[in-house]
Formats: sequence, C-alpha cells, structure tokens
Amino acid sequence: MVSAMPGLKISIAAIAVTIALASPEFAAPLVPQSPAAQSEDGPLSRLVQIAFANGAGGPLSGKICTALGVTKDNESFPVEQLSESAQGNSRSFNVSRHRGHLDVIVALKTKEATLVFLTSAKGDLAKVVLEKPGMPIREIPINDGMAAFEKEKAWWLGTWMPLHYPDPGRQ
Repeated sequence: MVSAMPGLKISIAAIAVTIALASPEFAAPLVPQSPAAQSEDGPLSRLVQIAFANGAGGPLSGKICTALGVTKDNESFPVEQLSESAQGNSRSFNVSRHRGHLDVIVALKTKEATLVFLTSAKGDLAKVVLEKPGMPIREIPINDGMAAFEKEKAWWLGTWMPLHYPDPGRQ
C-alpha cells in the first residue's frame, strides 16, 4: 500500500486499474453510437452525405423497390437522389432512411436494361436486380452482379465526385 496523504491508503493495483481504465482504448464514449450511425461509415459515406444535403427528393419505382425488398406490393420508395445522364445512359445514387436505417440504392439505366444495386455506405452489396424492357424484373446473384457494381461504385467515386465535389486536399 502507498500512502499519498495521512489517513489515505491506495494500493498500487488500484492505481494501475485507474490508469488503464482512463486510457483511450478502454474509455467508452459518453454517447454510444447507434447501429445506424455506425453503418453510415465507409467509402460511400461522403456521397451519402451529399445526396441527403443536395439530392433531389422523390420516389423510386415501386416495382424495382419491391424486387429489392425495400417495399411491398410495388409501393414507391422515398429517396434523395443524385443523378447524371450522358450518351443515352443515366445513373442515380439514391439514399433513404425511410425504413429507420440507411438504404443506398445505385442504378444504371441503359437502352438495353436497368441494373439496380442495394448497398450500404460501406459499399457492401446486398442485392442486385435487372429490368429489361418487356421482361419481368429479376434478381441477379450477388456474385454475378459484383463486377458491374464495383464499376458503378468506381464511377461515382472516381468520376462523379471529383467532377462535382473535388477533394480540396487532392488539388
């Protein structure tokens, strides 16, 4: 035992425990992060923030959203949307907290088909659906849609972001 002051005895073990608990790696945050806030971190998080701040509000197609599993009975789904059209193709980056958590929906529409990806700010692919004119919407296995999704993600991060919201640190 160590006596810091007359009448006060503190053990070296108690001092070591107090120091360990006060160190940053053991300190708990004063306000715990919600699971939704934690899930909004990731490579797409800046795009998510931009879409919520500057996106055009509106609904996504009920048929597509029901196929993705975010709505039932072909209900439309409210989102904030970033979009870009060029050379007959259109792309959209859509975000919503309508279901109580973050949904990120990325779509590529060409003359031949519409490919839609349900993902997260982390960029984890959850579902892929394909719509072709005159055919029913169908789900694509994630492994089969992964290359197209990675290409779309790369376009949003590598082409759209630098063009519309350049990173001041990279100039």
